[in-house]
Amino acid sequence: MVAYGLTQIVPAYWQAELVVVLIPAVGYGVLFLGQQFPATERVQSGVSSREMFRETFCRPLFWVLALAMMMTASVELGPNTWLTPMLASGGIPGILVLVWISLLMAVMRQLSGTMLRTLGATRILLLSAVLTGLGLLWLSYAHSLVIALAAGSLFALGVAYFWPTMIGTTSERVPKGGALALAMMGAAGMLSVGLITTPMMGRVADQHFHSGLPVAETQACLRQIVETFPQLAERGASQPVEKARLAAADALRSQTAPGTLAVGATADALRLAIAADSQAAAAKEAKLLWRQAEYYGRQVAFRYVAVLAVALMAIFGLLHLRGNKGDGSVPSSPEIG
Repeated sequence: MVAYGLTQIVPAYWQAELVVVLIPAVGYGVLFLGQQFPATERVQSGVSSREMFRETFCRPLFWVLALAMMMTASVELGPNTWLTPMLASGGIPGILVLVWISLLMAVMRQLSGTMLRTLGATRILLLSAVLTGLGLLWLSYAHSLVIALAAGSLFALGVAYFWPTMIGTTSERVPKGGALALAMMGAAGMLSVGLITTPMMGRVADQHFHSGLPVAETQACLRQIVETFPQLAERGASQPVEKARLAAADALRSQTAPGTLAVGATADALRLAIAADSQAAAAKEAKLLWRQAEYYGRQVAFRYVAVLAVALMAIFGLLHLRGNKGDGSVPSSPEIG
């Protein structure tokens, strides 16, 4: 909320938003001063480093959990990273939805002990996969703040327990893996988001960008660029203006059939028009069309990520049926919250 307020008050000074992050960082640093950290559970149990490595890398169950961790991190952190710009493309204040989601997650994690005693870890993970998939799918069709908040609430209920419960389940089901197994799980989750999920979402959004352009409105905009940009060139900056005009004319000529748009050339023409003179009427229309297509592409990317929730349902369902080491319960709320 502080970041949102700063954006409204001093939008040009984005550095102020970064400085705000230092406030809790300094606070945590003060809290840690003078604290003594106990030995890990593995050390206290007398498990050797050799046993820890063998337990982590030689147990098939660990790799199943690591795969699940990659997918749970992907459905949580991938969409969370894109949520604000995706909704902003549709004219929705995405930062407010993100704050609401974060607030709900914080509240839900305070109730983790009760949830764990009631359902057990694998049931929580299975239910989380269902809610996350539905929430992502609903978010991908949101066209108003109210719908985005409702869909975001469902999404928050789903992802709230994913990361901590996966760590707790690994600790219980791969007990001798110790800190190594937990670190590997965290690394698998973060790497999958940075190296696989986020680039994949970008690629999907780019592939579906063209489909989000309304044909009639876009053709009219291209014609407007061709007709009005020569007048803009007379006022200065003639080179970018002329380049945009030529790109629009090329996009119109490259249409393969009536009622279609030239793939690639159309997007290039709109982008060049916006960059050439953002205050021109045709450029403003091009910007609206661009945002509309961008919003559609990002919505489709959310739907692709939602498919991972189906795979997670299968994995967690099998883990629950397998019932390895009881019900796979993990420590109570202070441990997983």
